[in-house]
Amino acid sequence: MEISVLNMSENVQAVNQFYDEIAIAFTYLIHRENLSPKQSNTFFKAIQEEELPMVKMTKQFALHLIDNFDEEVKNKLVSLEEGSIPILENEALVDFIELEMVDAATTFRQWEYGKYAIDFFLNQIIENNTLKIADQQPNDNGVLVEEFVENLAKKNKALDKHEMLFLIQALRTKILLSSPKIASYNLIGSIVQRNLLGMSLRMAVLKSAFEESLPLTIKNRNRKGPKL
Repeated sequence: MEISVLNMSENVQAVNQFYDEIAIAFTYLIHRENLSPKQSNTFFKAIQEEELPMVKMTKQFALHLIDNFDEEVKNKLVSLEEGSIPILENEALVDFIELEMVDAATTFRQWEYGKYAIDFFLNQIIENNTLKIADQQPNDNGVLVEEFVENLAKKNKALDKHEMLFLIQALRTKILLSSPKIASYNLIGSIVQRNLLGMSLRMAVLKSAFEESLPLTIKNRNRKGPKL
């Protein structure tokens, strides 16, 4: 069976409070297995009350999933609404979210989630001249990526391996002419899902590492001059 690609061209917003609650529940459920019971309670409260970066991205992705449901699935979702009880106590609704949304986002739509996470991150720094400068570099952008990796490792020793991989993939997505493979986006999707809370809390660190390492890479390469 052919699986259609999600249409994520629109900047979707929750059309009602119910869909917003679904997005919160989806975000919680997709990350729950990576948290202790105590952390789970804190995380659920945080995603209800705070605008954590990667949490916000995941909620938006949930709304895209809903927006791409066919009418039959949407109608089933609406039929499960039970406003008199907390959403996570509505077993039928939780089963629906896990089956139709979480399972999809952790399997055949994981690459779309990964790509969406990368695009979200790049949009956080889009106004910075760093990426514009990178776009203007010679065509040997594969070399630029290699040198970026070296500088990232030297200057940012506190970064975890999964954070390094995420930043490298972000650069590859932005400057390489050929789009990264689905397998690469699958890896990023898995990384973000497992580290959703941590990457949200360390977003400023990730942005700083990216924005400091890329200009240094460009400066050093320009100093070497063009290859003959």
